[in-house]
Amino acid sequence: MASDQDPQVEEYKAILDNTAKLSDRRQTTNDVFVGLNSLILTALGFFFVSTKLSSWWATSIFATIAIFMSVINGIWLRLNARYRDLVGIRISYLTAIEGKLASAFQTKEVTVLDAKGKPQKEVVQGVHQLENRTFLYKGGAKIGFSSLERALIWVFIGTYYVLAAAVATLTYLIANNIVPPLDIHP
Repeated sequence: MASDQDPQVEEYKAILDNTAKLSDRRQTTNDVFVGLNSLILTALGFFFVSTKLSSWWATSIFATIAIFMSVINGIWLRLNARYRDLVGIRISYLTAIEGKLASAFQTKEVTVLDAKGKPQKEVVQGVHQLENRTFLYKGGAKIGFSSLERALIWVFIGTYYVLAAAVATLTYLIANNIVPPLDIHP
């Protein structure tokens, strides 16, 4: 069994700690961008109510913000991809070290679900082997955290353009007296 003074065990611990810190930074980055999008969408809601869509400048502002937030969210997409790649490299490296240090880890028999959702007994050594067998299917698609994060970013991007189009449509309808001006009381 490998001792705690083994250089590979020390390397494993250092990379594990670094991976945790990187994951924390990734989560903080996501929190900042979700907060920013929430703040901007809330501001747009107040702006929508206060303008009553009686002039085209509201449409211009919504369109400008949609473009600006697409750039901001594009940066978020790139950061998300970079974090995904960096964490993925570390996880692969940790898994390889676990394989080499098999004697340092206890063997555990666990039940995991296969690609079809059927329980299956697996013998693993180390948490990364367990995570790979639990969350990374070989025989079917499974949506990971990065895919869900990217989907959320695209939802935000799409929301800005849908709102800009809705404001433009409503402004056109109000300007041409097809519908009466909005009378929304906050």
